[in-house]
Amino acid sequence: MVFNWRAMFGPKGMTPAQVAYWESVLKRFIDTPEWAAEMVARNGIAKFMGAAQMKKYMDEEYAELKVFLAELELAKK
Repeated sequence: MVFNWRAMFGPKGMTPAQVAYWESVLKRFIDTPEWAAEMVARNGIAKFMGAAQMKKYMDEEYAELKVFLAELELAKK
C-alpha cells in the first residue's frame, strides 16, 4: 500500500494556543460533507493528525526512509 500524505506547517515559534486554533480549523474542514465527497471521488482516505502526532509520524517515517535511501546510495548513512 502506498500513502501520499499532505501536511500544513506554520511558522517556527507558534504558541500552543495558535497551534490549537489551526488544528481546530483544519479538523473541522476535513469533517465536512464536501471533504468526505472529495475523498470518495478520489478514492482517498482522510486521517487527521494534530501537530504532535504528525511530528511523531514524520520522525518515524524519516528514520525508515533514511535507511532505505542510504541503501540505494541516494542519501548518506
